[in-house]
This record gives sequence, structure tokens and C-alpha cells, in this order.
Amino acid sequence: LPPIKRAELTKVVEKLFQVSSNFTSEPTTPAKQWEEFKEISELVEKVRNIESGHSMCRSLPDRRSAIKPFTAWLNDLGAVINKVEIAEYNDQGLGLRVSA
Repeated sequence: LPPIKRAELTKVVEKLFQVSSNFTSEPTTPAKQWEEFKEISELVEKVRNIESGHSMCRSLPDRRSAIKPFTAWLNDLGAVINKVEIAEYNDQGLGLRVSA
């Protein structure tokens, strides 16, 4: 990425990190959860737009093989993962899905 785009991407990713890792004030109502979801989705779309048209080629390992180590890492850090699982969404890749 050109330096200007890289700087823009860094800002958006930092904001995405802040929004998605704010465990101190978790949304407690469905309306607040929906607003947080929309904000995260908008930030992810901004990342996609910034990266579009630029070669982001690099060979990445199969992310599915990292699910178990990733969840173990989360558990080691004290994360509580209830009623959520990592799932594959065809051309969208991996994402979170509510489980029963």
C-alpha cells in the first residue's frame, strides 16, 4: 500500500481494535449490541475499501488450522466464550456465529 493508504488503514484498524475489544462497557441491550455490530461492520468495510485495488498478495496459512490455538490463547487470557463459535462463511471467510 502507498504510505498515505497505509496510514489511513492503520487508523481504521486501531479504531476497529478499540471498538471490538472494549470489554469494560459491553453492550447490554440488543439495541446497543446492534449499534456496536453496525460500527464494526462499517470499519471492516472501510478496511476492504482501502485495500481494494492494491495487491495484498502474500501466502497465508489456512486460518481454519489456527482456530483451536486461537481459542486456547483466548481462554488462557481469561476470555469467556459463551454461545459463540468460529464458523466459515463461504467467500467471506471465517467469522463468528451465535450458537445454542
